[in-house]
Amino acid sequence: MSLTDVLILAFGGLAAGVINTMAGGGSTITVPLLVFAGVPIITARDGYVAVTLLDTFVGPKLRIIQKVVVNLFCVLVLGTFAWLLWDVADTAAGYNDVKLFSRIPLAPMGYFMAVMTALSVPIQFSMMFISDQELQKLKSDGV
Repeated sequence: MSLTDVLILAFGGLAAGVINTMAGGGSTITVPLLVFAGVPIITARDGYVAVTLLDTFVGPKLRIIQKVVVNLFCVLVLGTFAWLLWDVADTAAGYNDVKLFSRIPLAPMGYFMAVMTALSVPIQFSMMFISDQELQKLKSDGV
């Protein structure tokens, strides 16, 4: 666990405690922030769950095509999520939506989630150009 991870978790825990002390419901804000703060890190480490049912049937040349198609699909999905999150944040900002009891505005959380998800798009796109051996080396080095 890096220093950044520790700081994010410590700040998130502190914020949740303060919010819960004042009005309750702190986890409804801090949990999404902590999750989306980790999205670029998980993407860069190629740390998501991979199901390799078809890898035994796919040859090396088809494996390259598979890698490109899967990464382009992930880029499309992450980009769509980032755009939708930004749109929801804009809507929340337009209505001045806030948490019911603590009166904390929801739009900044939505914008943060959109930016963190959007940061994952170029990382995921670059994964197409990194060989499987290099990815394995990066994973074991704990980038």
